[in-house]
Amino acid sequence: MKSKRALLNVIINTVAQILNIVLAFVVRRTFSRMLGDEVLGLNSLFSSILAFLTLSELGIGTSISMCLFKPLAESDEEKIAAYMQLLKKIYIVIGFVIMVAGAICSPFLKYLVNGNFEIRFLITSFGLYVFSTAITYFYSYKKILLGADQKNYIVSAANLVYKIVINVAQYLVLVLTRNYQVFLVVAIICNFTENCVTSYICDQHYPYIGKYHVKLTQEEKRDIMSKIKGMLSYKISNYMIEGTDNIILSAVLGTVFVAYYNNYYLIINMLYAVFACVATSSVAGLGNILYTDKKTLKFAFSKLLLVQHFVYSFSTTAFAILATDFVKEFFGEKSILPQTVVLLMVAVYYIKGYSQAIESVRNCAGEYQKDKYLNLFIALLNVIISILGAIYCGIAGILIGTLVCYIIKEIIVVPSIVFSNIIVGQKRWYFKTGVQHFVITCILIMICEYIHTHLFIGNVWITWIANGLICVVVSVGINIAVYHKTEEFLQLKGTLLKIIKRNV
Repeated sequence: MKSKRALLNVIINTVAQILNIVLAFVVRRTFSRMLGDEVLGLNSLFSSILAFLTLSELGIGTSISMCLFKPLAESDEEKIAAYMQLLKKIYIVIGFVIMVAGAICSPFLKYLVNGNFEIRFLITSFGLYVFSTAITYFYSYKKILLGADQKNYIVSAANLVYKIVINVAQYLVLVLTRNYQVFLVVAIICNFTENCVTSYICDQHYPYIGKYHVKLTQEEKRDIMSKIKGMLSYKISNYMIEGTDNIILSAVLGTVFVAYYNNYYLIINMLYAVFACVATSSVAGLGNILYTDKKTLKFAFSKLLLVQHFVYSFSTTAFAILATDFVKEFFGEKSILPQTVVLLMVAVYYIKGYSQAIESVRNCAGEYQKDKYLNLFIALLNVIISILGAIYCGIAGILIGTLVCYIIKEIIVVPSIVFSNIIVGQKRWYFKTGVQHFVITCILIMICEYIHTHLFIGNVWITWIANGLICVVVSVGINIAVYHKTEEFLQLKGTLLKIIKRNV
């Protein structure tokens, strides 16, 4: 049943994200043509600022999600209800905190926006963006329970409908009104409706949430606070490593460059959204194993690691080969970034994506205390390198800061924690496996790039599709040739075939 849920999570997430990719690119292209690249860059900048304001969430949702694994495994309804009631109270407070923080930040927008905008337009637009984000916290806490119970496919299905509605509505607004603020009002309406629907669905699955009125013990509250303290530095570090890029880029180089950078970054975000579901859908399963059968945790992790390798060796190769051609044809030649910048993006994407497997293990165990001060140091280091890099090297300098910090965090720090406290004594195996996966990924990129430079069928888009198919065939073919006899591959193949036969 759990394998079926995990597969269902992955399938629905993938379908939802692929459709979202198509719609998002259509809306972004229309946005660029109707409102201009400066406003497009401004929208991306607002997104980065809001990512900072939502740090007020402090990782509370993730921390309580970890605490839910055990009562869900034991079907302890009273304890589940107690955690959810606490989360509800906290999230309502967070929603209001975000709105207040947004109001405080508004006067400083003129120092972050490097473009031709009236201050009244900036403040009004930012206020709408903040409100659109804040209202999601009044109902979104229930999604955490669905995720912890491996029912994320329900959230994904609701989100799929939401994405279709909001993208179609915003496309029509852009075409009919060419008004950015009306565009934001549509987002507010759609966000609120989607969260109400998800809340209703959750109530149908867990009617006992409002039935019990029990409080957590002091020991349980201390456990949550301990997880939150570690999670806080983790979230700040994650944001400062990558979330500050748009802000630094806008302030130092200009808001229009944020649009050019984010044309590529939208592709990366969509790839993460499609493939991150593999790791995120596995967290609840790993959490269950951690509490019920810890001896099998290492093998479960090795299977997840192999899946991550298949996914990110292919998607890294595809991004490296296809991204620039796509941006050139879809957004125009002015949007193309230097190849050095693209390669740095590829490196960051691969390290961050591949590391989701080991981050999933840490997530299910809640090990965020060991490196909380080091995380803050890494975050500060990134800001310093990125600012200096932007001044002297432009966009490439910002990405160098991001890459250096991800190397420290995901290749040195996190593995040391996981293999010292959770999967003890497997550090050498992990690094040996990681190096092998990295080498194979590099070989895939070189083979596909060689074909890419020598292939032209006569039509740009037909050639682009052909190169994409080549990336699929080469990646899948070489990976299966290398790993088809391993125990992890054979078990994954067997599990997948059983689920398919059971449901066909």
